[in-house]
Order: sequence, then structure tokens, then C-alpha cells
Amino acid sequence: MAGYLIVNSQATQYAVVMENVRAVFLLPQLSAAPEGTPDYVIGLLNFHGEAAPVFDLAKRFNHDANEYTINDVVLLLESEEKSAAMLVQAVGDVIEIPASAILPPLTSAHQPTAAQKVAGEIKIGDEVLMLLNIKVLMDFEDVQSTSSHTVSERFKVKHFSEDDAQLLRDRAHHLAELEAKQDASAGKFALTRISDQLIALDITKVRTFTKFNAVQPIPGCPDYVLGCINLHGEILAVLNTNRLLNLKESKNPTSIVVVEIGDQKIGLAVDEIINLISATSTEFSSLDADFGEASRFCTKLLHHENKTAGLINLELLIQEHQLAVNESV
Repeated sequence: MAGYLIVNSQATQYAVVMENVRAVFLLPQLSAAPEGTPDYVIGLLNFHGEAAPVFDLAKRFNHDANEYTINDVVLLLESEEKSAAMLVQAVGDVIEIPASAILPPLTSAHQPTAAQKVAGEIKIGDEVLMLLNIKVLMDFEDVQSTSSHTVSERFKVKHFSEDDAQLLRDRAHHLAELEAKQDASAGKFALTRISDQLIALDITKVRTFTKFNAVQPIPGCPDYVLGCINLHGEILAVLNTNRLLNLKESKNPTSIVVVEIGDQKIGLAVDEIINLISATSTEFSSLDADFGEASRFCTKLLHHENKTAGLINLELLIQEHQLAVNESV
């Protein structure tokens, strides 16, 4: 099954194929869009020396844009060796959906171009998500600019406070820093916070993210098993990751990261999902004594944008904490 990232634009939820997502980060300061680009291209960003146009998903569907905020999210996308960035208001869970669950998009004689931007529809319970056609969304060549604003007016910072404007500039500076050419050690990682420790998880082992709620206790389990959840009809055990890693207890975990190790799917409770990032071997270093208790299950340290996280060996973590559910209870 393929993974899909849920994004939110003006209270509408869409799904993006995870394979098309290179990076996810908070909105930085943008440079002016090139002359002649369509109105929905609001600027350019510099991602490690690579210039990428940034389009507003709402405007791409001919909706009026909201005033931009420092909490808006940008996804760097890639399709057929082309890159572009997409601005949305929020990013949600990563879900796994079989191809058979994706329905053909509804077509409309009144909005044929809008229908082309949707590759299908995904039904999850009572909700319907529109699966974005990234290839079509990134094709700007057949659209002429219809903007009433000059390119320098599409992304304004006048309504930001000076502190917020500086934050946008700092984010742009970090994104622009050159990164070494990726090699075999490169990959994508989910950056999480567990207690006061930053933990990185190999995204190839992650199957989905979901909110921490409706966790049902399981009698007869060790204290590191919080309970179980029903995720799309599948019952999964949820583990207290703080106890697994010998970290300080968390009062209010907010999310569950569902990982798959071998033929076993397990939920790991975390305090925060910070970001999905791409990293290369130059951003890793060997473990040091200062990392603390979690170092027993870490393979190396990941240094990314002034943050240091431990890369967890999920296989070792799960093997050393075999689930012991007393099914007779």
C-alpha cells in the first residue's frame, strides 16, 4: 500500500502521494516570482542552492488566498525530475491506502481544469479526501499570468511583525544553506520529540501518523504498553516510547507513529511530530555520551537546522521489548 500525506488548505483536506514529497517545512521568506508566471505562483525559495517556485494550493484551485502566517506550511514536491513547492495551511497524518480504495475523480463540465488537478478521491469513514494530481499542479507552462498584482506584491510581509519577518528570513537562510550531494546514506526521516529528547525515525519504517486518542487499556500487559487503538479496522498496540527509551514520562502525548517491523505493526506514542526531513550522510555523526539514556537504541546522531536528534534502531527497540499480552484475561 502507498503512503499519503494529508494537507489542509482553507478548511479542505487533500492527499499527496508521499513519494512526491521531498521535504516539509514552515513558511520562509520568499523571493519575488518571475515576471510572466501565473498568479498562484507567489514567489521563489532557495532549497540548498536549488530555486523552486512556490504556488498557493488555494489559488491553484482559483480560490481567494488567505493572508499568509508564520504557521503556514510548505511542501517541496518532485514529479518527473521537476520540483516545485506548495503552500498549505497545515499538514496532518500520513495514511496508508490500497489502490483499490481510490475512486475516480468526479468530473465537472463547469470546471474541467479543476477536475484535472485531482487524481482521485479517497474515502476514510465519512470523509472524502481529494488526491492531488501533482504532475498537473506543477505544470505552469500552459497558464498565462492573470494577476492584477505585480510579482513583488504576491507575497507581502507588511502585515508581519518585525520579529515574525525576521523569523521568515532566518528560515530562508537555513533552507538556502548548501548541502552535500546525496549519497547512499541519504534518506527521509520523521523528526519527533519524546519528553525532552529529539528522536528521528526512518520514514521507510513509518506507515502512518495519527492523533493520540481512544487508546484502550489491555489487561495483562507490561507497563510500557499503553493499550491499543482501532486504526481503519486494524487493532494495533500502542507503546509508551518514554519507557522504552528510559526517558522522563510524558504527561500528554499528542501523536502516535505507526511503524512496521517485519510483519508487526506497532504504535509509538510521541509528544510531538516536528517535521518530515531529508538528510544526507554529512548531517550524521557518531553517538556521544551526552545524548543520554536513549543512546542505547540509537545508531547515530542527526544534526539538522541547529537540532540534534538520535536515530533510533527500531528493530532493536522492538526486539528488546517483546509484547507480552495475557490473552486469557
